[in-house]
Amino acid sequence: MRVFHRRIKVLHRPVSPLLTWNAIRTLDLAGKEAADHRHAHIAPEHLLLALTRFESGMAVKALDELGISPQTTLSEVERHIEPGSSAPAGEIPLSPRTERVLRLSHHEATLLGKCHVGTEHLLLGILAEGESIAARILTMMGADLSATRRGVIRVLLREAHEA
Repeated sequence: MRVFHRRIKVLHRPVSPLLTWNAIRTLDLAGKEAADHRHAHIAPEHLLLALTRFESGMAVKALDELGISPQTTLSEVERHIEPGSSAPAGEIPLSPRTERVLRLSHHEATLLGKCHVGTEHLLLGILAEGESIAARILTMMGADLSATRRGVIRVLLREAHEA
């Protein structure tokens, strides 16, 4: 697994030096989702859309572990978010909730004994934040924080065993 230990930029801003390449790609995809929906901020919903579109990521594997399909998740998120009024110009900032999701993702990684944040930790961060549309959709689909954390652990153990 590639981990970046130097300061890099996602969407032209510095991000944590301990994000996996897949987490960085997911943040970039979330920015594209926000732009495609003509939203002024990158919300947790855009992050969830990006996570579920990244089918080889650990977050999707964790959702599969819970019996939640990426396609169903995508459909539910798309059904709940309205398009914005105009395409944003320039950089799209993170919403305060998304910033909180990133902080909580780091906390979740630490709880699981990891020193880097992967897509699975971004998923857990969304659930830990708990108030966003994305968190409510995941909870409605049966992905509460405890069950998802257990699913992530099972996937990580399986991946380690197969390596």
